[in-house]
Amino acid sequence: MADAGVPEKLALLPLFESSFETRAEGKFGERGLWQLRNATAEHYGLTVGGPHDDRLHPIRATRAAAKYLRHLHKRYRSWPLALAAYNAGERRVDRALATRPGATFWQLADRKSLPRVTRDYVPRFIALLRIMERSRCGAPSPLVA
Repeated sequence: MADAGVPEKLALLPLFESSFETRAEGKFGERGLWQLRNATAEHYGLTVGGPHDDRLHPIRATRAAAKYLRHLHKRYRSWPLALAAYNAGERRVDRALATRPGATFWQLADRKSLPRVTRDYVPRFIALLRIMERSRCGAPSPLVA
């Protein structure tokens, strides 16, 4: 992940996405560790569908997810907003930001401008990172800003 310009700690995201099940399937067509949808997977260079669905290949899917996360961070300039967009979709985050330009994830969450699952997803993931940091005495996560 780090070689893709993404914090290594994001490698834990599949815990929330798929419970690290490489063959996981979501209710909206998401597949694999990272639960990538068809269009997103194809956009980031993966072959989708058929016997060779790259979303089911851990290394290829991880590379694509890292590129996507890097894109989201560059677009939103905030890891919490990038994670919200990864979970809910860019359009959902864009609509929320349209009602409050410049808002942080936390402000959007407080106003309930994002879906409940996303309002829970981001803080739960950050809490996991903090627990891991404390148990390993690691450096603070850059994802909380």
